[in-house]
Amino acid sequence: MRIGLSSIALAWAGKLAIRRLGAQWRSLLTIIAGVLLAASVGALIPLYMTAVAQVSLVERLNNQLPPHETNAAASVALIPSALATDQDLRLAEDRLDADVRALADRHLAQAFPGWLDRVVFYGETSALAIDPPPVIDDEGEARIPDPVARVFLAYYEDWPALVSLIAGRLPQEPPAAGPDVDVEIAIPFEAQTALGINAGDVLDLDQGGPRGGWPSSRNVRALVVGIVSAPETPSPLERAYFMSPSPLRFTETGGEYQAEFAVLAERAAFERVATDFIPDTPVRVGWRFRFDHSRLAFSRSPDARAALLDFQGALTAMFRDVGNADLQPTYGTRLIDFQTSGGQAQDQGILIDYEQSVRSLDAPFGLLLLQVGALVLFYLVVTAALVRRGERREIAMLQSRGANDGSLILERGLEAALICLGAAAIAPVLSQQIIILVTPFFARYQDLPLLLTPQAFLFAGVMAAVAFVALISTLRPVLRLPLISAGGAASRSERQPWWQRYYLDVVLVILGALALLRLVGRDTPLFSTSAGSAASDPFLLLAPALLFLGLGSVLLRLFPVLAAGAARLLAAGRGLLGPLATWQLSREPLHYGRITFLLALAIGIGWFATSFRATVSRSQTDQAQYRAGSDVRVTERDLRLNASRARPREAYTALPGVEAASVVWRRPGVNFQPDPTRPAIPTTILAVESATFPGAVYWRDDLGELGLPGAPDNALPERGAELPFAPASLGLWARFDVPGPFGPHIADLDRLRNRTTLYARLLDANGTWLIAPFALREIEYASTGAQQPGLGGGGAFVANGWAYFEADVVRES
Repeated sequence: MRIGLSSIALAWAGKLAIRRLGAQWRSLLTIIAGVLLAASVGALIPLYMTAVAQVSLVERLNNQLPPHETNAAASVALIPSALATDQDLRLAEDRLDADVRALADRHLAQAFPGWLDRVVFYGETSALAIDPPPVIDDEGEARIPDPVARVFLAYYEDWPALVSLIAGRLPQEPPAAGPDVDVEIAIPFEAQTALGINAGDVLDLDQGGPRGGWPSSRNVRALVVGIVSAPETPSPLERAYFMSPSPLRFTETGGEYQAEFAVLAERAAFERVATDFIPDTPVRVGWRFRFDHSRLAFSRSPDARAALLDFQGALTAMFRDVGNADLQPTYGTRLIDFQTSGGQAQDQGILIDYEQSVRSLDAPFGLLLLQVGALVLFYLVVTAALVRRGERREIAMLQSRGANDGSLILERGLEAALICLGAAAIAPVLSQQIIILVTPFFARYQDLPLLLTPQAFLFAGVMAAVAFVALISTLRPVLRLPLISAGGAASRSERQPWWQRYYLDVVLVILGALALLRLVGRDTPLFSTSAGSAASDPFLLLAPALLFLGLGSVLLRLFPVLAAGAARLLAAGRGLLGPLATWQLSREPLHYGRITFLLALAIGIGWFATSFRATVSRSQTDQAQYRAGSDVRVTERDLRLNASRARPREAYTALPGVEAASVVWRRPGVNFQPDPTRPAIPTTILAVESATFPGAVYWRDDLGELGLPGAPDNALPERGAELPFAPASLGLWARFDVPGPFGPHIADLDRLRNRTTLYARLLDANGTWLIAPFALREIEYASTGAQQPGLGGGGAFVANGWAYFEADVVRES
């Protein structure tokens, strides 16, 4: 009995495909590997771009932006007198603390495990002036000078375990020094160097200061027992703990108080000072929400923004429900930042800004991975063609039993579909684990939170579908072979692939040349969109790939000619091995040409990856060198004078190993207005020595000569006269006139007071330059002569533009 195979049932074809996969998986292993590789490259397109965006996001949030913008903080004000005792204050703090932590856990910690690293509770008093000791004047009378600094007595959760102790010990509660001391404190190291406060000093802290304070306030005698500082090389999480306003902050104000800083104490001491010494003065208690951004997956950034917005709303509602108008709640973060524009609130925070900037990376990375995917598909076509050549006897046997082309395509199609479906399901997981595994070697980034998204499965499915089409297409040439050729002798293949017959490679060369010319003419693959942002031009990014594929295929046209020439050359000799090999090569140019073209593509992409890595490494090195300016950049500061200064250049060139040095002066935050029609922008001014700067600065020679300002036309102003004695202060009357609306100049007192800086530059006997800034002391008024009714004949007075400034030269001790 004969059974025809002209019509095969779908179920029977499926069983045959499964049995054949189980029996011949070794011979199909190259096809399985090729399909899995193609699907993995497809899954890599979204996963790799997400991984790059993830690493860059963490780098930006941890190292490039200030911590107070990339974390969050909230606080409220409490009046201790309304809470009677320090225990009542502790209960109020604990109640608020529990509610805030519950909200943070509900909106942030549960939805994003590990992202919210911890919540830090803190409390700070209002400003307390440091009353200096009395000074005996020339007449023998005691006089109390104005305070030069003020402090905020503070407690931060776990601060003793996070600071570095420079000198002394940590504070205790109750004070171990005895009844003469109200509280023990630790001060920042900057306060010691700038103000000369040391361990063992007793500071008299006055809530009123020079203007007077609450009648219920009492001075606090605080003993400095320790000098502390932040860690030398803090981790990103430690930087977030000390974010601005830092527990160890020290600020030179330059106003009524020369400096203000925080001093640290135990929590019980902070609460006792708040309730017993300054009961009517509001104290601020707050929370710092410290984020570990390495645990936030970039793909969940939109969800994180929504969670932050919900948390902010819930926190505001909680403070509002307390019903105390004196709380004065505050909340701040730059992760989200809603600004009203055109009547609508728009998020202009860090997260959404980064999400938008990352979209410009999609095109170049996507095109690069698609080029790799095209190479993998070409490899799949070549290997599948080789496998099909080995299946010619099996296919001929089935055809001789009556199987038609449709039946064979159905059976082989189900076999290919099973391979492609399995690859599409496995490839995203495989690609994810490979990226997580190799990331620490390239980015020093541990435990990458890379999530599998539907997009990864979609891209893997698309590449698997393309691979399925490629596998089916390689079956067609075998089905068209005559039975005698398929079953035994081999017929010669075509001499050119289909894309060469239709001159598609020539078209690719022309397109690539046009793109290259356009790229060279523009010097950048970016263009400006209608919205004003920069985007990449895919056509220009494809220029190297188009030229590489096109030129490689055009040169491949010479392969048959070279093979035939080599065969004729070797045939003229006496050996047999060389002629046989070259005859086979010249008679099958298409088959061996594909292998040669695949090898050329693999080598070309390898060269591209090597050169691209070298380019990126050079770019990063140049950025670091230009940011530093030289091998070593030193900033000097005279701690005794609390002033920036620089020694002569010769003092540095005399050091061993120093070949060149140059003295520069940098002034950040200067308003610069290049165009009078546009507002001024903050910039940095760098003053250099034109003669010595080129020898010390880093500059690439291929960028041309370094442009530097020339020598000044006029010499520096001559030094003034020598003062007959060392003055305690300098006085100055000043007036600032601007053109009036009708011609005459008029005085502009606001510009003189708020937008003009006056200082005296003095040279002491040691050759040190001192800067003495002038501060406003008095404004002169002139009578208008107009009589005011009911004032007994007195006249009205207005400011005439003159103001008196005074600068302290010698600080009183």
